[in-house]
Amino acid sequence: AAAAAAPSLPAREDLMYIPNMCELNAHMLLRELRAKGIAADAVVAPDTFLYRQRGGAEDGRKGWDFHVFVIAGTDVYDFESSLPWPTPTSRAPSILKSYRS
Repeated sequence: AAAAAAPSLPAREDLMYIPNMCELNAHMLLRELRAKGIAADAVVAPDTFLYRQRGGAEDGRKGWDFHVFVIAGTDVYDFESSLPWPTPTSRAPSILKSYRS
């Protein structure tokens, strides 16, 4: 018997997105993933600076009082990031440099 194909996720551009509303964007993405049977969790990073953020400083830095993104399997989904969609978690530590104040 052939293995079932993994459910596909729509492109970032095809999903609901409201700038700077990371918690709502993450919630809606979780609904989409879970409806397709994909296990995923939201991650809340309190009081943090992240790099490679859309709408951030010229170098991509942006400070957040909190930021929410989604992890599904080995992938990170961050609507505010300028990184590829999704970004493998193996790349996250070197690219998403976050610092708690």
